[in-house]
Amino acid sequence: MNKQRQEIYAFRQETLTVQDSLDLAADLLHKAISTLFAEFSEESPEAKEAFRATLMSHYPVHFSEDEWKEQDSSSLEEYVYTKVLEEWERKCSMEEGEILNFLNPEKSPNQVLREVVRNLIVRKIDTLWQEHLLAVDHLRADVHLRVVGQKDPLMEFKQEAFLLFASFSNQLYQEIARDLFRFAMIIPQEKVLEKLRKEAKGKKARSKDSPLIPFPQG
Repeated sequence: MNKQRQEIYAFRQETLTVQDSLDLAADLLHKAISTLFAEFSEESPEAKEAFRATLMSHYPVHFSEDEWKEQDSSSLEEYVYTKVLEEWERKCSMEEGEILNFLNPEKSPNQVLREVVRNLIVRKIDTLWQEHLLAVDHLRADVHLRVVGQKDPLMEFKQEAFLLFASFSNQLYQEIARDLFRFAMIIPQEKVLEKLRKEAKGKKARSKDSPLIPFPQG
């Protein structure tokens, strides 16, 4: 349990201290896709199609049936990651544009976005870790109540706790990856109103400076 705690705390600390959280997010997307790919590693048309359907339900990507059939299994994972990464970069660009529209010019949209993504990842780590600890407590109580032949309750707990942590880690990567495409910058209402007032004032000033066009006399 201590090793698991150290692993999660190290991941959390890395997220807090890494300079570019957008690069970290790209790495997490790669890990999530690799994990997902492993679940559908069976080389059969059914498994490959299930992988395609899962990807399109998890991420804003589309793979046509013909396009999918053309991909070789050995390069499929990297092909998928490239497509997902393109969508991630497109989303970052869109969110930075939204930030630029409503923030003061001296603030970097990329810097703001990095902090947003950093907070998103940390919140997900904290939420799922707390849920995992609760699940471990339930497991501990459940194992002590069992009567499983001559099996050692401590060994039973260690084995099942290991599987529980593996499931937690997979869930963490998958949920962070999906959340990276779900968030949207919400600009405070006062910022929106301020921008509208400035635009209206600018239009009014331009109309005053425009020369008057005389109407033809009939």
